[in-house]
Order: sequence, then structure tokens, then C-alpha cells
Amino acid sequence: MKKLKLIAIMAVLLGAAAPAFSIAQLGVQGNYTSLTFDSSTSSGSVSNKYSGVGFGAFARFTAGIPLLITFGAGPFMDYGTIKGGPATAPESTHLRVGGELVVYADVVGNIIGVVPYGRFGYGYEGNSTKTTIGTVTTDYLYYGSTGHTLFGLTLKVLPLIYVFAEGGIQWSSLTVPSEIKALGVSDVSTTGWRASIGAMLWI
Repeated sequence: MKKLKLIAIMAVLLGAAAPAFSIAQLGVQGNYTSLTFDSSTSSGSVSNKYSGVGFGAFARFTAGIPLLITFGAGPFMDYGTIKGGPATAPESTHLRVGGELVVYADVVGNIIGVVPYGRFGYGYEGNSTKTTIGTVTTDYLYYGSTGHTLFGLTLKVLPLIYVFAEGGIQWSSLTVPSEIKALGVSDVSTTGWRASIGAMLWI
């Protein structure tokens, strides 16, 4: 009887949608981002929309209550190129780095087979934007704080290997270069959304 109980427990642990005991995650993802850049000038407010693709990566330490909930924390990085905006600045390359907290609802995942989660990040962002002033085109750096709130689902496809899909909001508050400020342009805030798919090692 004890052997049967042990076998049953092991079957539950091995078949769980999320690891019963985990210590770390390493993951990569592809991103599609759509952002609105808002600023003001001497003639009024200005909004420009940009969108494009990129990639990201993360590493986390994880801990929690087996089969119920898992918490993870660690660094993230996102890189991408977004296009749109005015003819004077049609493209921007951005890099985001920071830290994030993730929460997995393992108890739900072990019922429905996919694990829902929330991902909450905050960090630093730099945008390199080709901007034309008069007849001169220069790469200008916009930099500042950034954050995201994402929700998604993850699915185990092989032992230790998981795929995931997520979406949510992303924002930043950026300082513009002095050359741009001299033209009467204020600092920039960005708001928008992003959708991602990826894979991770969960051990």
C-alpha cells in the first residue's frame, strides 16, 4: 500500500504542469511591440506611433509552494527595432534591461494543463533614433526608466522544457537629447502593448 501511494505521488509530481520543486529558469522570446511616443512642443502636444519586432531573454531564481504557486525573480533584457513616426525620425532601436518578478499559478495549471502567470518588470531603457534636423541626420539617444505588466500561459512540452505566450502593457519615461530640447521638444513618455512567444528551461 505504501509503495502504491509513493507511486501515485511520484506520478502527480512528474505529470504536473509546473515543476513541483524548481530553482531556476532561463528563457528567450520573440516580441512584437506597438508604442505611442508622446511629447510636447511650443506648438502643442505630439504623438507618434511606432511598432516592430525584437527579442528578449531572462534568467530567474524560483521558489514557492509545491504544486500551488511559484515565485521567480531575476534580470531581463529586450532588444528590438520599431518603425513609424514622423518622416524626420522613422525608426528607433531600443534596448531595455532591468529586473522583474513573476508569479505562476501552479494550482490552476495542474488542473487545466497550462500554467497562467503574471510578469512585472522595471528597469532602464535606451532608444537610438535617427533624426533629421534640417539636412543633417544624426543618431540621438533617448534614455530613462521603463516597465511592463504581462500575463501569459506556459506549457510543458518536454521534461524541463516549456513554451509560453504572453501579452500586456509596456511603458517608459525618456529624457530627450539637449539638441532636441533646444528645438522646444519636451521629454518623451511611451505607452503601448507587446505580445511575445518563447521557450525556457525550467529546472
